[in-house]
Amino acid sequence: MKVFSNVSDIANSTKLAQVCQKIINIQSNIPQHPPLEYTLRPITTLCPSYPPEKSNYIQLNQPTMYRYLYELFYFRKKLKVPVNPITEESILKYFKDEYAEIQQQPTNTEELFKTRMIRMFGWISKIRRGDIDQKTITEPLVETDDKILLQKTRDAAELLDLLIEKVELIDSLNEQDIVYWNVKDIIADDDINQQRIEKKLLTRGKQKRIFCCDDKVEKQPSTLWNNLLKQSIDEQKTNTLVYADFTFCSYYLPQAKTLSLESIVIRQKSIWEDQTFSAVESLYDRLTLNESKLTSDRYINILLLGECGVGKSTFINAIMNYFQFDTIEKARNGQPIALIPVAFTLTVGDEFNERHIQYGDLDLNEDHFHPGQSFTQQCRSYIFPIGKRTKIRFIDTPGMGDTRGFNQDDVNLQHILSFITNLSHLNAVCIFLKPNESRLNIVFRSYFTRLVGYLGENIRNNIIFCFTNTRATFFAPGNTGPVMKKMLASHHIKNISLKKANTFCFDNEALRYLIGLKKKVKFDDYQREEYKRSWMKSVDETVRLLDYISNNLKPYTESDWQSAEHAYYLINQMIRPTLETIRNNIRNAVLLQKDPSKSLIQLHPKPTPKTATICLQCERFPVLHCEFWILFDVLHRLSEKCDTCECDISKHTKLRYVLEYKTWDDKKKPSFDETKDSLDELWQSTIKFAEFFRYIVLIPKTSDPILDAINRIIAEEKRICLKNKQNGTNIYLYNQLKQFREEYEKVWSDSLSSRKHITLPEVYKQIKNISKDSTVNEQMSVIKQAQEQYINESEKQVTF
Repeated sequence: MKVFSNVSDIANSTKLAQVCQKIINIQSNIPQHPPLEYTLRPITTLCPSYPPEKSNYIQLNQPTMYRYLYELFYFRKKLKVPVNPITEESILKYFKDEYAEIQQQPTNTEELFKTRMIRMFGWISKIRRGDIDQKTITEPLVETDDKILLQKTRDAAELLDLLIEKVELIDSLNEQDIVYWNVKDIIADDDINQQRIEKKLLTRGKQKRIFCCDDKVEKQPSTLWNNLLKQSIDEQKTNTLVYADFTFCSYYLPQAKTLSLESIVIRQKSIWEDQTFSAVESLYDRLTLNESKLTSDRYINILLLGECGVGKSTFINAIMNYFQFDTIEKARNGQPIALIPVAFTLTVGDEFNERHIQYGDLDLNEDHFHPGQSFTQQCRSYIFPIGKRTKIRFIDTPGMGDTRGFNQDDVNLQHILSFITNLSHLNAVCIFLKPNESRLNIVFRSYFTRLVGYLGENIRNNIIFCFTNTRATFFAPGNTGPVMKKMLASHHIKNISLKKANTFCFDNEALRYLIGLKKKVKFDDYQREEYKRSWMKSVDETVRLLDYISNNLKPYTESDWQSAEHAYYLINQMIRPTLETIRNNIRNAVLLQKDPSKSLIQLHPKPTPKTATICLQCERFPVLHCEFWILFDVLHRLSEKCDTCECDISKHTKLRYVLEYKTWDDKKKPSFDETKDSLDELWQSTIKFAEFFRYIVLIPKTSDPILDAINRIIAEEKRICLKNKQNGTNIYLYNQLKQFREEYEKVWSDSLSSRKHITLPEVYKQIKNISKDSTVNEQMSVIKQAQEQYINESEKQVTF
């Protein structure tokens, strides 16, 4: 054998097996042999002398033809892939007639295929050469014969998939000592008499119990189905249980059931009536949530993440409609529901006119007027009641990859992290992706890394991948799957899996179809059938998703969120409460040292409106309180600009609460020793955070948020001292704060090898110690109340 190749190893091969193995090795060595990428260019760019009249090229604008050809070639390719010999042996044993039908399909359709392709490619060539103006074409390019050809090919490919699934089912049944029957081989082709069919099944062999089912019933993950099968197995201790499959016979089995001799004798109280369920169930009825695995608050919290426009909001809207309508036919006759307003463009008519459609009530949280920006501006959750006690909370988030730039992405991510920190747990993090993305956006990579870094590496077990718009890839991840797997394999946190169990493929475009109908948009029969298939498949995947989250995933509680970024967030929340408590403890220590009976200063935090800020540039005037001059908080409110002053927005900082100062003279006030102990503990714990920033978070000193806040309060005290030069108490406070800053900065000046570095568990220990302080805790409680109020305002309770 002679091999021609520009790769010497392959060219020197003498055996076909060697060639194949070397090609496999090359394909796996991506750094040395990357996949070929190219861009089609007009021939004139390579051959300028080529006659222009021969290089005419017109872009084909026929989406229906493209979709038709793509599906046809896809299904034909599936039929040509050889079946595993062991699987084929089982297929021939149980489904000989069905398999013969598949094998005859190429013979039956080959002539039609050649005829239709000659016609189709003829049209394409004429359009691209400019012989025909595609705008003037009045006859459909995809005719009835084309649709028949596609349908036959699709049916054969889907039947082959079904037979392979059946073999897997039979293997599973055999492992449970359950016998499989193909009912088609037992009854006559035209037999539709229920009693006669029962009798044939019950008299065949000596089995006493027969479980009857077909695909329309068996594929529904219903509790009743599982209980019925379990009961059948439990009751059949000594005799063989039979699985009777009605899928391929002429008799339509409307309900799953078990048969026994008793069910024939006692017709009035038969098991047909007692243990059956409808072949068409609502999404609500099909869920099999395992409530024993839920947390005490009975909430299933599901976080949705993804790039702008990937379809997170559409997913929530679609689920609402799946709950509301059992079938797409009922949805067509009803009124589609948009929990979140939608805006999209449909291409309609033979002229491919674009029609912009908006649907749903106005919502200021959804911006559809700036393409490229995230439609969803802030996190919002939607609560779906499941049963009397359980509720599913879907958390919709701003999309990543916002055209306003990386700063906006960072703002969005900080907002998401702030939002979920108020939850007691997460059941799942759903990463939304589009299929056939050959490169994952760098923004997504950074989002994913920061999210996992924030929640801790154990969140890997609760990560789910959801692919949208998958109708074009036949409800599969397409090219995105391998790219995502490669990215996960290189991630510093290992064992983040992407497999069938935690991957779900949707196409919620059926919702746009329903909305389009209400807006008087016309769809052809082909489109209606495709949207119906999308609806059914997406409902199946939704059931599988919710069942998987409930039954397979352990809630990821807040106590598990051990990470540097999570600790950094908690510390940031505690900075003001801690430093204000330190400052006030110094005040009270001075007062108690002068006279233990003196009244003290007690901090009293009060919540602020969401838009409240404090201006760092505007002058504030001190007020005397218990021998100390204090700068009280003066609120400024921001909209597009400050409503109070003319200072730039950048000079304002958000205020989560205002501090009021009360006189503390009751018996519960602390002693000097108690005040000093509290001060020392907060002082030392806060200094520990400098080690955290330097050695774990690895930020520069100029970015230290605690040092920045210390400088701010020292500047405030300096301003007070300049205005009240005779007040020795404020001067003492000012000097003590400067000493605190010196000790804090010493951590930054120490050499890297001068001390034992703090560990992450020690950081959480310091956070816990600070939280125990009653004054810090009171301020943190006000912050938490404001956050809980925001969560409540951002929630929408769904009713069916």
